[in-house]
Formats: sequence, C-alpha cells, structure tokens
Amino acid sequence: MGARSVGIAGGPAKCAWLVSECGLDAAIDYKTGNLRDQLEKACPAGIDVFFDNVGGDTLQAAVDTMARFGRIVLCGQISGYTDSVPIPGPENMMRLIYGGITMQGFLLEHFEDDLAEGWHHLQSWLRNGSIVHREDVRAGFAAIPESFPALFDGTNAGTLMVTAD
Repeated sequence: MGARSVGIAGGPAKCAWLVSECGLDAAIDYKTGNLRDQLEKACPAGIDVFFDNVGGDTLQAAVDTMARFGRIVLCGQISGYTDSVPIPGPENMMRLIYGGITMQGFLLEHFEDDLAEGWHHLQSWLRNGSIVHREDVRAGFAAIPESFPALFDGTNAGTLMVTAD
C-alpha cells in the first residue's frame, strides 16, 4: 500500500524471512545490537506508525525513534506477561507531548462492526500473495508444556498453535 515497512524479529533466520518472503523493506534483529540505534538506522526520518505487541524496551526504543505526529498502536505487551508487576510504560511521556505522538490501545472487540470486511480483505490478500502468513502447528495435548515457552523465547516459527490430537 505504498508504506515502507520495517519488522523486528529475533534471529537472522526470522529477519531474512520477513524480507525475502513477506516483502518487508528491512528487518531488525532485536537480539543483536542496540534496538534504538537499529531503528534510527532503518527509519532515519523516524517511525510514522508503530504496531506494538511487545512493550518494555521495544516500545521504549520505538517511542524514542518516533517521527513527529507518529502513531503507536498497542495490542499486547508480551515482554511482561510473566512478570508479577505491571508492565512499565514509556520513560519520558513528554516525548509523546512534544512529538505530538498518539498512543492508543487496540483490541479486536473494538472493531466488531468491521470484522467481516477485515476478514474479506485479509483472505483476499492471502490468496493473491500480498501478505504472507506462517503457522507453527504442534500436535497433541502433551506438546503444550514444551510449546508454551516458545511464545516467550522466540523458538516458534509463525503463529503458534497446539492441536488436540
């Protein structure tokens, strides 16, 4: 749709997949180097839209790299899901004010009236190859204990699912 897209993933194989298979313009390996420095290099004019499902240090690096009037969409905070304390927000909220940056939460239920249209577009884009989706399916109830940590350590290769059989 004409936007420059930069992804963040853990490991060279996942980053290569984002660029070669998904068609992103660039991918950053958060496991190597300083994330903020990498974001600044990949987005020298700043980030216009940041879709965050990680939170923590990743969100902070994005806030520090946002373009003026940038938008941050929050849909998750997986970096702190296993913590016993609330996940901290950005360190310098004045950065949002001075930059005119918008940060807004997002849940599927907020857009129930748009779901049918959204599914139609997603299915069409999947069929024509405009977007790529990968699933990591593991079979059997017994696979749950070994699969669950993959949500947090990055060893999954796509949307992680465990089937009943």
